[in-house]
Amino acid sequence: MAACCCIRARRPAIIDLPAGFSLREVPEGILLTCEGSCERHTRPLACRVFPLALTWADNRPRVLPDPRAWPLCPLMPSGIRGLRQDFVEKARQAAELLTAHPRQRAFLELQQRLLTAFTQIPWQEGD
Repeated sequence: MAACCCIRARRPAIIDLPAGFSLREVPEGILLTCEGSCERHTRPLACRVFPLALTWADNRPRVLPDPRAWPLCPLMPSGIRGLRQDFVEKARQAAELLTAHPRQRAFLELQQRLLTAFTQIPWQEGD
């Protein structure tokens, strides 16, 4: 069989994508993307606040640009100031509400640790 750069040829036939998702070819490889076709009110909170992340750090709720959104979101270079401020404020309100519950606060603390690890330079571990 001849080599092919076509995305369909490289995608194993056994992959069954969930409804509303597709594979997109980008310079870095193949990216699973959301088509945004679901009902907004049924989306998970992480999708609703994208490209932001809700966390708990420094003893308070935080809303920050999610570093995992860089390869996906064209709004990231604008930073949080480039987003609609009413959207950012609603995300802040959601973070405040979540942190009123101990289990949700613990989840947001874990989210902060994961994002910190995600952005950590590998050779600076433990610093």
